[in-house]
Amino acid sequence: MRILLFVLTFAAAALAQTVTTRFEQSDSRIVYTGTWYPNTNSLSSGGSAVLANLKGSQCVVTFMGTGISWIGTADPFSGYAYVDMDGVPSQVDTSNGSTTTYDYPQLTVSGLTPGLHTLTIEITHSHDETSDQSWIWVDAFVIQNGTL
Repeated sequence: MRILLFVLTFAAAALAQTVTTRFEQSDSRIVYTGTWYPNTNSLSSGGSAVLANLKGSQCVVTFMGTGISWIGTADPFSGYAYVDMDGVPSQVDTSNGSTTTYDYPQLTVSGLTPGLHTLTIEITHSHDETSDQSWIWVDAFVIQNGTL
């Protein structure tokens, strides 16, 4: 009986684990509209990222899974982005005061129903009083229990 209980407990724990997969911003399945600029920096995930500040430019990620993290750079020159996750809009402030942080999770959504989801990041070309600019960085996406 103890062996069976151990096996069931181990199996339940294995099923509850979250498996994450990182996809760089250059993956061909990520769709960009508007104007995005490449940036090479060894501190970025994979050594590069893209950034935009033209209002209306978008980055669209369609994925299968139970969650997603948008990885970017947070710095004094970053601003606000509109984010739409499966039709639910929100706003993200990507600035980070006077500090620059690379490989930074700008947004994490988890606990989604397994299946197809869409995350849209849209440039607002706006920022708060602590930022000097309105740049939005896309460095990578981390998918939970799935793929692009």
